[in-house]
Amino acid sequence: MASTTEAEEARLSALRENIAKKGTNSYYYGHATQRNGPEWDGKEEPRLLATSSATGEVASSPRLASVFESYSWGDEKKSIKVYIDFEGAADVADDRITLETTNNSLTFKLSDVKGKDWKLLLEPLLHDVAEATYKKKSEMFVLTIKKSEEGTWTSITQKK
Repeated sequence: MASTTEAEEARLSALRENIAKKGTNSYYYGHATQRNGPEWDGKEEPRLLATSSATGEVASSPRLASVFESYSWGDEKKSIKVYIDFEGAADVADDRITLETTNNSLTFKLSDVKGKDWKLLLEPLLHDVAEATYKKKSEMFVLTIKKSEEGTWTSITQKK
């Protein structure tokens, strides 16, 4: 009579043989992937499973951005102005500011300002826009969004 390990090996080898023979059409194809993670050590504490590079640096996870809680906006003939109150806005370095637009969205980001990342996302905008710029005032940012077509905006974003 075969021992348990021999029987297990025979069963596994038949499974592997079937996968090798029939490929993706094998009944056992779901078992084709071998787990290669570390064995559980019985400890509940989290542990590092991988590093990001050959140098051994730990992969950093993206930081969550704080959302600008409020802003105001005004409609002008050829543009929209968005006003974001932010203490010390004039002191924020330009290399910490990102302003991106698509034809129907705007993203304004501050990186590592006051120990945080900040973000304002406006999408989908009510109408298409051509471009956007920003100015820094002492206590606020002013975003100027150039309209693709002149007209009145009743809202800055579309209702969802």
